[in-house]
Amino acid sequence: MAAGPLSRMSRNRPEPNGEIVHITVDEQSCVGAGQCVLTVPDVFDQDEMTGRVLLLEGRPSADLEEDVVEAARACPAQAITVTEA
Repeated sequence: MAAGPLSRMSRNRPEPNGEIVHITVDEQSCVGAGQCVLTVPDVFDQDEMTGRVLLLEGRPSADLEEDVVEAARACPAQAITVTEA
């Protein structure tokens, strides 16, 4: 199966269907809501000065996959892109 992004166009997908191979964040689009940090603090943090998202782990462990996908869906700015295998 070809890799595909889970991002702005596919936020309502039911469940992750492959291994996460990469996460990217668009810091400029981030509005600092912090939903990602609340959902997966091992993967996301917020900059103390700007409140914008900081990516701590671009390739998280398999046990965090569902939470990372949920964080991408919950992002009000759609600033998180998850690419699955």
